[in-house]
Amino acid sequence: MAVAVEQSRGALVFMLSNYEPLHLFPVPPTMAANMREALSPSGANDDPRDADLLLDLLQQHRDQLCRLVPDTEATRQVQNLVEERRKLVDEKTEQTNRLTSHLKIYFPQMLDWFKQLDTELVCALLRRRPTLEELQNVTPAQLRRFFRKHRCRDQELIEHRILAIRQAIPAVRDRAVIEAKSTEVKAIGG
Repeated sequence: MAVAVEQSRGALVFMLSNYEPLHLFPVPPTMAANMREALSPSGANDDPRDADLLLDLLQQHRDQLCRLVPDTEATRQVQNLVEERRKLVDEKTEQTNRLTSHLKIYFPQMLDWFKQLDTELVCALLRRRPTLEELQNVTPAQLRRFFRKHRCRDQELIEHRILAIRQAIPAVRDRAVIEAKSTEVKAIGG
């Protein structure tokens, strides 16, 4: 039994692939959209009409469609892992961009002191001391211990950062902005 579907992956395809008598024919979205536009110039679409359209494509143009050959289990596993990894990378990028945006407003020095914001060290630092004022209240000895604890072993870099922290001037003094942005930064870095 032939079944036309408008996708080549997804929950429906995975479910239907379990039934051997079914032969799935994915219809490329552009093919379905062009056919829909040709048959319904208004551009209106609804499920019954789309189902009829897919049936027509399957009956009259099966030679233009390729039967879906299920991938091996290992290939499907890799595809799913890659897809989930891509989503996680996109989420991480989005969060890093949000963090950068907030820091630019009230604590831009962090962007100079740390080239990568998505590190354990930076996240831990921002969770504990999300503002310049709070960071400047920490003693140099405490900062050295903190940096060493978070695998920063370059003494020259540590001393450079401590000096920069001591000499830094706040970019913004508006408590409303600082409180709102630092609260968001703690949530992002948490």
